Amino acid sequence: MGFYIQDDMWEAVSELPRKTQDEVIGSLARLFFEGEQTPLKGVSRSLFVAFRDRVILSTKRSECGKQNGKQKAKQAAKQTAKQAAKQTAKQSAGTTESKGASEGGAKSEPSIKEGEGDKETSPKGEVKKAGAFAPPSLAEVKEWAAAEGWPIDAERFVAFYASNGWKVGKNPMRDWRAAAEGWCRRDGLKRRGEAKRKAWATCPKCGARMFKNTQSGRWDCPKCLASFDRGAVA
Repeated sequence: MGFYIQDDMWEAVSELPRKTQDEVIGSLARLFFEGEQTPLKGVSRSLFVAFRDRVILSTKRSECGKQNGKQKAKQAAKQTAKQAAKQTAKQSAGTTESKGASEGGAKSEPSIKEGEGDKETSPKGEVKKAGAFAPPSLAEVKEWAAAEGWPIDAERFVAFYASNGWKVGKNPMRDWRAAAEGWCRRDGLKRRGEAKRKAWATCPKCGARMFKNTQSGRWDCPKCLASFDRGAVA
């Protein structure tokens, strides 16, 4: 889970001068990635404080996700080791049984190793990982924009990210569609047919003000860390 600009964040700073926008958004990003709280004044500080708890909540969830990912990786490694041991045992048994028959000149075909069927091979013989990020073409971005109703400048978007190696900040891009949507919102563009949505709601559990997570569509409470479906909040 990474740092992203939510609808109400952008709505709160969109009418402010560009310098103030950069101060607020930059300070929230530094808080998420570096844990640093930048000293601000005036309107910039008020907006930073308003969204600070939500960014801290996102940081905690991101750290939990990383820990869960490490545990799953360890379990997968153990499972792979067990499967490799079983495969080795089967091959050893098959070699012993086929010693007598090998004199007849018959040659067994090499078996396909487990997992090889899930890999793709490029024309140069390079093995590609399934699900790896692939930069979009200009035509793909234009097709996405037309389908989703975003008036994005596709040529500018592709040229910008192609020049920096398709990175978001210092991190490699994972989802260019999400990046394109964020690009549109930062430029103040409106989605075709998009209605103005409620930016906050009251937590049914503790009564605190909570905000809508644009990725999951759920309402997240920064105080009690509860999360609610859209239909559970009036």
